Amino acid sequence: FFFLMIRRPPRSTQSRSSAASDVYKRQSNFLVKVLGVVSSDRIGTNPLEPFFISITQSATADTDKTVIYAGTVNDIQGSNASVGLIHVSLVQVSSTDVRAVATYTWSFTLTSDASTTSTFQIIFPFTWGLTSGIISPTCKVYDWSDVGKTGLTGTQVIAGPYVNLPLSSALSKNGLFNVECSGILNPDIGGSYRPDDIQLRVVDSTNNVVAISVEQTHNVDFGIAFTVRAGFTTPGFVGLSIDPSSPTQLCRGQFSDLITFLLGETPSRNFQLSVNGQWSLLPSPVNITIGQPSEPTFRLGVSSSVPLGRYAVTFTHSEGTRYLQPPVVWVQVTSNTTSSSRTPSGDVSALVGATTIPIIIDASANPPFSEVTVTAVVESPNLFAVTPSTVSLTPAKPFASFVFRTLSSATAGSTSKISYTVGGANKDAYVAPRTHNLAVAADAANQAQIIPTLTVVEKPTDARPATSKTVYFTLDKVDAATVYWCVSFPGQNFTSPQLFAFGSILRTDDVTQMQCGQVQTTKGEKSFTISSLKPATRYEVTAFVNSQFNQNSSVSIIGFQTSGNGGIVTRVLFQFATYPTTAVRQTFLCELTKQIVAPAAKVVSIHGDFCGGGFAFYTQNNASNGLSVFFIPSDTEIDTITTGLESRLNAIRANLNSSLGSTVGWQSFFMDGTVPAWAPAISGGSATVGLNSIVYSGVILNQTGYIFVGLDSTNVDKPSAIQIKKGLNAAGGSLNQFGVYYYVQGNASFSLNFEKLTENTTYTIFYTASNANPGQTGVFTSVSSITVATLTPVSNNVTTSSITLLCSLALIIYPLLAYLG
Repeated sequence: FFFLMIRRPPRSTQSRSSAASDVYKRQSNFLVKVLGVVSSDRIGTNPLEPFFISITQSATADTDKTVIYAGTVNDIQGSNASVGLIHVSLVQVSSTDVRAVATYTWSFTLTSDASTTSTFQIIFPFTWGLTSGIISPTCKVYDWSDVGKTGLTGTQVIAGPYVNLPLSSALSKNGLFNVECSGILNPDIGGSYRPDDIQLRVVDSTNNVVAISVEQTHNVDFGIAFTVRAGFTTPGFVGLSIDPSSPTQLCRGQFSDLITFLLGETPSRNFQLSVNGQWSLLPSPVNITIGQPSEPTFRLGVSSSVPLGRYAVTFTHSEGTRYLQPPVVWVQVTSNTTSSSRTPSGDVSALVGATTIPIIIDASANPPFSEVTVTAVVESPNLFAVTPSTVSLTPAKPFASFVFRTLSSATAGSTSKISYTVGGANKDAYVAPRTHNLAVAADAANQAQIIPTLTVVEKPTDARPATSKTVYFTLDKVDAATVYWCVSFPGQNFTSPQLFAFGSILRTDDVTQMQCGQVQTTKGEKSFTISSLKPATRYEVTAFVNSQFNQNSSVSIIGFQTSGNGGIVTRVLFQFATYPTTAVRQTFLCELTKQIVAPAAKVVSIHGDFCGGGFAFYTQNNASNGLSVFFIPSDTEIDTITTGLESRLNAIRANLNSSLGSTVGWQSFFMDGTVPAWAPAISGGSATVGLNSIVYSGVILNQTGYIFVGLDSTNVDKPSAIQIKKGLNAAGGSLNQFGVYYYVQGNASFSLNFEKLTENTTYTIFYTASNANPGQTGVFTSVSSITVATLTPVSNNVTTSSITLLCSLALIIYPLLAYLG
């Protein structure tokens, strides 16, 4: 639109008396609107694109009062007198909830007839997303008085922003009709929207416009206010654009940078986020866990086969009682490539007969959509060999490494160029690693046969941070080597082959809190830092060193405990009318976790289960109907779970009762002490065997805690404490039988009965104990074992000759007794 200043006529000028002329006399500023055109430079250039002019009073900048509008259609003049108008008298929307799927109905009349050779069109703007396949509405035109909604149109055809409805019956001038479209996605953002954002048209068989709706052909009082449904929140994203004019750049063939899913509050239950259509998530699906931070991260990816261009992407989640569906986002699929390596910035050297440090290829910043291969090419294969020659990068493991070995025929001072090629379906998404030189160095110190030594020590560190640890080590006897290390809960008993394998892939495992890695080092004292540790937790670091000549040191182990964050495992006893069943226990734990605002795994029952997870390794009920629940400190620098727990439980008590109702039967609670942060001392323990049973008894702990006992006849290797807790043997298979006892300090020794065993069979009993912490951070004793065998049945053979003798005696004695009787 544009502004036009109209000069006031002389006072002596005679004018007709009318509402319009009265306004004209009093007001010198008018707003002239040109309607129904795409851009100002196309006005009047195409008779098939009619336009309309409206004059609007504009006394102030924020006033827009219509003076001339389509109250009577003759008030609007068009560029093509033969084009009629679609006069909309009413718009109805089945739901005005933001992001809801709704049905829209327009009631309208025509200022000219529309024949059966015409097509009725509904044109959707970007706000409603038809142009990118976000919605695929079903539309029809019917007579306003037809309650059966008999369609007057044929099969609809969707093309770009247009829904085309071929007319099967004529629409008469001044007749009242409805056009109805179901399956329309409401706007993502609340606010007032004009219904004329969606345009109605009638075109003839050659696509000439027969009739059109524009802003002034709608009732001026129309406006649809979209709002957020009461009791719901509107999730969103950081790293994705909701503006179609400024889409997020996404290189095809790879995953995006990290994206954050914003809920705006701590999740109230477990649910999942997934993406629709040709897109993929990493991880997939995205798990949102009760009590966890409300900002989970993920990556969005698309394959290399998707054409370049702008796309709308829709997400869905499985939690429909609290959160609206996520907004529609826009991405621009590009072919921009990224680097896939961390190759050395300079040349690399290796001693004669030795190997280089691992050269890492890393695409972690933007993992590949599917497997990408990288091949190392040695220009002088008579000097060096590479292992492996080709590595694979995958979404789950977007990194790998090469090791180059100098051949025995190589001479000091020789060099070879090393180049790399990228392969696979998504190779175009990545730049090949940079080319570098590899040089042969002389082994002046004759290190080929030297076995390196590695000394790992613990040094005092500051009380903070509580979630990391610096490990110091010293390499001796060789100039350069690679240290492979793993940190975990104690008792994993890593071997050097395991350390090499795990460290080569930088493995992690949340159950055992295992992290593994590698460090390239030279002679002398060095250090590396381990992060993402749990506060106030005991760990072990196991490491060995591998020299350039593939000579291994012995394995070195040190233990340490991270500093605390102010929290301590706290036991609370919740009293019930009757002891809660597994289902009731889950309901109670989930609501308690939600109200206390904690990660689910931090609120654990005495049985070992928590909201939506864990496993009930302990099944004995408490005779007093009291359920012990353990609250475990948070894994952050400052504890937010157990600090001030009693006052927080009292504060949420009313909400907890209201949410749970009477079915759970919870009555009261009291604080039942804290749990020591160290493992108990274990003493005693013996086995009594029978034909098909073994009774293990006599174990005593010096503090309250758990005793875990496993029985295995097939695998005599000692499992870790975590494996026994999970009922697994050293090979990861199931133990023959498994038992847990919650030992209360001062009680008599306990006994566990293993029955239905095989007679005359050797079994190994593995046992360990932990403090009274049923969560992942429980502290265990070392694993002990005893070997026993079930009894062999006593032989009770009866020979054939014995049976024959007894039968003969019976034949003699029976007639004699009969004669005497």
